[in-house]
Amino acid sequence: MSGLPIRTLTSVVAAAVLASLVLPARADDASPAHLQLPVLTLADTSGAGAKNLQTTETSAPPTTNFATIYFENDGSAAHPGGTDKHYTSGVGFSLAYQPLWARSLGKYVWSLDDQFNPEHQNASFAVGLVAYQDMYTPSDLSRSDPIYNDRPYAALSNGGLFWQRAVAPEHEGGWIHATLEHFELDLGIVGPSAQGEETQKFVHSNIATSSTRPEGWNNQINDEFGFNFTYLRKWRFTLADQADQGIAVQLIPVAGFTAGTLSRYATAELVARAGWNLPDDFGPGRMHEVAAFTNQRGVKSPLGFYVFGRMGGQLIEHNTFLEGGNFRDSPVTVTQNPTMGELQGGLALQLYHHVELIYSQTLRTREFEGQDGPDVYGAITLTFSWNF
Repeated sequence: MSGLPIRTLTSVVAAAVLASLVLPARADDASPAHLQLPVLTLADTSGAGAKNLQTTETSAPPTTNFATIYFENDGSAAHPGGTDKHYTSGVGFSLAYQPLWARSLGKYVWSLDDQFNPEHQNASFAVGLVAYQDMYTPSDLSRSDPIYNDRPYAALSNGGLFWQRAVAPEHEGGWIHATLEHFELDLGIVGPSAQGEETQKFVHSNIATSSTRPEGWNNQINDEFGFNFTYLRKWRFTLADQADQGIAVQLIPVAGFTAGTLSRYATAELVARAGWNLPDDFGPGRMHEVAAFTNQRGVKSPLGFYVFGRMGGQLIEHNTFLEGGNFRDSPVTVTQNPTMGELQGGLALQLYHHVELIYSQTLRTREFEGQDGPDVYGAITLTFSWNF
């Protein structure tokens, strides 16, 4: 990845840590009373402060933290027999946790019917950051001349912040129902500064040594900073509970949009999963749609698993990686299709209470005019969680 996301993430982490230390817990704070954390200030180093510190250490509930690694690829590692073309690779990570100040933010963000009121015991909150690098190429990597009838070379190095809130299951019409909202702001750079050329050539020279050396990166989308804001709302319906049926079954509809200079589209999807000891989240995460990190209940067993399927689509107004940037012309562009469909299937395993491993395959319909067929890529997601 380029230096830009690293510097961005360093600033983000520093700001988050500072905020968690200095935000005071007021008497009228919207957090539940048992979650109030007295803050020890520099002037509070004597008796009262020591008592407050002791209270913090003894009364604070454990905080759940998450670290996730993402790997998506159309090559042999995740898609046997695949080739480097179109969306060829994505690598990233995310960090998330559940500080009290994430709950306090809920006081300032409107919700329908006060559904996510932070004073409610069944509401949970999480905040996190994500960083990743995407690479896109045409089908023929051996050509150094511009290829005008295929996807242009493009790369993105991106860093972002997200905030999530959820309400725990409630009984509605015989089904157990829960809701999540996800807000995310991403900042990134497209073009040579995203280091896509350097990354792909390094991999092909040192890891996938039998792969074709990419020769056309001189024709990639030009440098341009960009941003995206994403909003997603998810509903989780439990159709069959494990206690009654042995295997739990859930449906998770998703709706939302992304708006910014990098991409602009509306999305809708439906996730179905069935398994044993399903996690308290809203379906499997992936690099461009991180999982829910608001869970309130630990895994009941050291082993859990589920199979899942995802069907969705996008109504697209702009895609920088096909059409080029908003402010600078690029050597090669194509005309995007206004819609794209997607099918995904996979398997998830939960191990030893704190590890989740997901493998999936995704099929995407044609994204631009003249594309010779749908694309398929594989993905591996590994998440570690811990409490302190």
